[in-house]
Amino acid sequence: MQFICSNKIDIAFPDKLFVTLGILVVLMAGMSANVRGQDLGEGNAADEGGAGKAKSEVRVVAPVPDQGGSVPAGDASGSGHVVANRRTYLRPHPERDTLTNHYFGLGSKLNEIGIESTLDLWVLYQGVVEGGLHTDDGSSGFYRFSNHFDLEKMFGLRGTSIFARVESSWDDSINEAVGALMPVDELTEGDEDIGLTHLWFEQTILKKRIRMRIGKQDVSVDAFDFHGQNASFDAMSYANFEGTQFLDLGLINNPSIPFPESGPSAVLFVEPIDRIYVAVAGVSTTADAFTFIGSDDFNKWMYLTEAGFVTQPGGLPGLYYAGYWYSQFKDTPSTDGMYLGMAQLLYREPGTKEQGLGVFARYGYASDLAIKQFWSLGGQYEGLLPGRDRDILALGWAQSFTGGGEFDEPYEGAIETYYRARVTSWLHLSAHIQYIINPGSCDIDDAVTLGIRSQITF
Repeated sequence: MQFICSNKIDIAFPDKLFVTLGILVVLMAGMSANVRGQDLGEGNAADEGGAGKAKSEVRVVAPVPDQGGSVPAGDASGSGHVVANRRTYLRPHPERDTLTNHYFGLGSKLNEIGIESTLDLWVLYQGVVEGGLHTDDGSSGFYRFSNHFDLEKMFGLRGTSIFARVESSWDDSINEAVGALMPVDELTEGDEDIGLTHLWFEQTILKKRIRMRIGKQDVSVDAFDFHGQNASFDAMSYANFEGTQFLDLGLINNPSIPFPESGPSAVLFVEPIDRIYVAVAGVSTTADAFTFIGSDDFNKWMYLTEAGFVTQPGGLPGLYYAGYWYSQFKDTPSTDGMYLGMAQLLYREPGTKEQGLGVFARYGYASDLAIKQFWSLGGQYEGLLPGRDRDILALGWAQSFTGGGEFDEPYEGAIETYYRARVTSWLHLSAHIQYIINPGSCDIDDAVTLGIRSQITF
């Protein structure tokens, strides 16, 4: 891909973005002031799960465990941690897990026979208020309908399951207006009609010491649940999904790794020693996420291997990993690279499971790509405000280095902060601010963006 540095163009920017952001701030303030408190008793029924899963005292709420040991990002409305089940009262009556109360009760019946289902909608309204190529605003979003079929419960096939996901998206984003190497809006996948983007078969053996998955999948976000952490191929709990966390590519994955779209692939995940894992994968680099099988999907491949471990220093969970990749491309020479990453809970509020401060960091090197080196770091605090135990405040900083060449500047930087408010168990709102330094590694003004993201779990 060739990047061209362009001149800045100034156009009028509508005031409706500021009005909308103001309304959101008032709404969040009102929620904080009017919250009636939370019942932290174990075993209460209402929480923010997205798949209609039967309740238990401790469970992963997001990304939802809708794959029987796997945690694909963004199918539920929580923060990505294991939390105590509890009931929240923002109104006189208890909340429901989903807008439709698990499809008006049908979801619970499906769970009994081994079928778990989620339907989520994300909408982002975002604007460039200063700098970049030009000021602009627009809306983007997508919805996804995910289903996990437990074949052991359905047919007695021990340790087997099938996962299928249907998606659709629309794109009126501000990515072209900013002109960044690391897109500021990763929520959209373009203007795409409905398509089957994920379909894989999974087999686990030896008490999940060995997990094998084959089919159409996105290895950059379709992680495995590993001792309460999201693990495999640059996945982590704090910065891995644009639907619930950061929006900028540099704070979702490592952009020095040329992850392909969802396509034909095979993954092997092994735990040879307690809390230590090794993962290997092969995935098509010519696949289209919204095409089930293309004519050239098996021509070029990317191969990845990653090793990592989970620790609990002082009882605080953390994930540390290192990986290597080699990739073939359709029209350019093959290349390779390496990467590192970590996510660690540093402070836990007394008497809670995951409320507190967590941090993350990434580093990557690619031998022959536009982004030759990359690093990022950041953190989040869950439950910072009194009475807002499920809200999240996060801050991240990422830098990609181009090494000169056709670029005016040697690097591009991205700083993003967001506040994610739990309005109800099925509705979340997030306010985002981004500051992009040297967009596109070009000699144009630094960009400032503002945005509002909503998520509804049906």
